[in-house]
Amino acid sequence: MFKTMLGKEMKQLLRERSELLTLLIMPVILITILGSALQNMMSPGSAGTDKVTTAVVSETSQEEELNNFADYLANQEIAAEERETLIEEAANVSVPELLTETLDALADDGLLVVSEYAGSAAEKDNYDGVWHFEADYREQAWKQMFLGEARPEPAEVEASGQTAVIEGVSDAFFNELNWQKEATYLALAEGEAVPEPIQTEVNVEQLDNRSVITSFDYYTAGMAVMFVLYTATFLATTAHTERKSHVYHRLLTSNVPMWMYLAGKGGAGVLLSLLQLSLIFAFSSLVFDVSFQNLGLTAVIAGGLALTVGSLSMLLTAVNYRIRNEQASALFASVGVTILAFLGGSFFNVSQLSETVATIGRILPNGAAMQSLLAVMGGAGSELIYPMLLSIIVFSVLFAGAALLVFPRKEDL
Repeated sequence: MFKTMLGKEMKQLLRERSELLTLLIMPVILITILGSALQNMMSPGSAGTDKVTTAVVSETSQEEELNNFADYLANQEIAAEERETLIEEAANVSVPELLTETLDALADDGLLVVSEYAGSAAEKDNYDGVWHFEADYREQAWKQMFLGEARPEPAEVEASGQTAVIEGVSDAFFNELNWQKEATYLALAEGEAVPEPIQTEVNVEQLDNRSVITSFDYYTAGMAVMFVLYTATFLATTAHTERKSHVYHRLLTSNVPMWMYLAGKGGAGVLLSLLQLSLIFAFSSLVFDVSFQNLGLTAVIAGGLALTVGSLSMLLTAVNYRIRNEQASALFASVGVTILAFLGGSFFNVSQLSETVATIGRILPNGAAMQSLLAVMGGAGSELIYPMLLSIIVFSVLFAGAALLVFPRKEDL
């Protein structure tokens, strides 16, 4: 019976050719216009920046922590000559300074821009990546490196854009740093010379422009997640037409369950959304060289978003039937989609306005899907995607459950 209902919905969609073409063609046109117009704008994590913006934040200075480390050594049973050697070596293996040297080397190659801050002055939303070192981080690292004490709390790394680049630099640097710590501790334990710090080498081929989010990447994701929402309003409007033409009443006389009718709407929403997303992604890949670095994750995100649209189609259909007109879907199409698209970041990166607004947007299904798509384009792995997929799944279940509760029973029609 579900196949029959789904077939009915697809035939109904094919009769509405002008609306169907609008849903499929309009996002491609907007991607072309917005991507071309804004490709030179500098905006971390969004459109067309050629360089990755980074910041290194240290809450205390190297000099202050060297003094603290010297005071700590003075209270230990260590010879004066050995203390001087340790302090001298500590100055050469200061983690924030070594990281800054690594970033400066990449900056010299034209790959990124580096800023340094003392204290907590860096606004993370203004940078693609921020490395934050807590107070006394250097001192704790030296105690572990030279004295074998407990490992310090890890440095905080926040990537708001260009995830693949930030993760690549972090992994390369801290892997090299951990090796350096072990080598230093073993050398001191055996009375050998401490090895010289090695400049971390980052594979530049992994940090090319394919990992940088361009304006076409950004608006491919933004327009895709916005226009699939119109699919829900389109299907809810056709359901209202069916009510006025008594199609649904004829289905009732055929003993078609209410939930089966809604399931048909939801299934059609899923299929049409997947068609939309497939065409948009294919067009952007072929014409604008948009790269989805993990097709499997991209398919999972598209599938989750399509399920949300399908369940939203069910809910709008149920509300239209409950109030006996199409005002619900019309209001959602004119106001609801615009608000969701704004909060989700389809038009621009809302984190530049407010972190609170950005957080709300990431919770919404369209915002979560958009951030997931951008993360995949930047080369992120599944660990960053799955939390956002949870939001999409939760909304799908809520929409479908609400639709079953709101849809009027046979005696109420």
